[in-house]
Amino acid sequence: MEKQEYSNIYNVEKNHWWYKGMRYISFNLLKKYIYKNKNKIIDLGCGTGFNMIYLKKYGNVFGIDSSNYAIKICKKRHLNVKKASIEKLPFKNNYFDIATCFDVIYHKNVKDDLKALKEINRVLNKNGFLLIRVPAYKFLLSKHDKITHTKRRYIIRELKNKLIKSGFKIEKLTYLNYLLSPLIILSRLINNLFFTKMESDIKDNNWFINNLFYLILKLEFRIIKFFNIPFGISIIAIARKN
Repeated sequence: MEKQEYSNIYNVEKNHWWYKGMRYISFNLLKKYIYKNKNKIIDLGCGTGFNMIYLKKYGNVFGIDSSNYAIKICKKRHLNVKKASIEKLPFKNNYFDIATCFDVIYHKNVKDDLKALKEINRVLNKNGFLLIRVPAYKFLLSKHDKITHTKRRYIIRELKNKLIKSGFKIEKLTYLNYLLSPLIILSRLINNLFFTKMESDIKDNNWFINNLFYLILKLEFRIIKFFNIPFGISIIAIARKN
């Protein structure tokens, strides 16, 4: 990912509707599967480290990232991080209780996403589980994806098959960001067709729009809590080490 994009994320992730909404959905799903307080947790591709701060309430949190700049930001936040590749994790077998992986394995610097998933499985203990989120659908590739060094976007069947091949049992698997998907798809198609400037999607938004979109994502969680959604901009899964 471009260095500037880490700075963009760092500046807006606390209040931006997408980051707030994804945290709300992800961590509320996570609660159902946590059965103790003192867990060993690894955040894979931790980026700026903001999610690690939230994860601290569930145990000791470690982070890895391949970017020196991301590591620098995490150190600034006094987080326990080290530089490493998700395809070769510097931890022993069966070490962690929980692994999180938010929008990481789709990157160009992850040469083999199946190998990365197998590595995650290796470092989880026999009761451990993975919370993973990835972007959906290749037709949604945009200029933002070029800035974030996107190599792949997934359909749900593809992610499911790769998780199973890596030694996981699926507990929850669904698309998300469904309610806002028509607006997002239209926006990306217009941008791809009529604008040539390379520009990040991560920026400050109008206060009203920002809060409205966040509330829509909170509403969507009420659906996801009970049902799997058949379409969306992203995919989220909780998978248990089999």
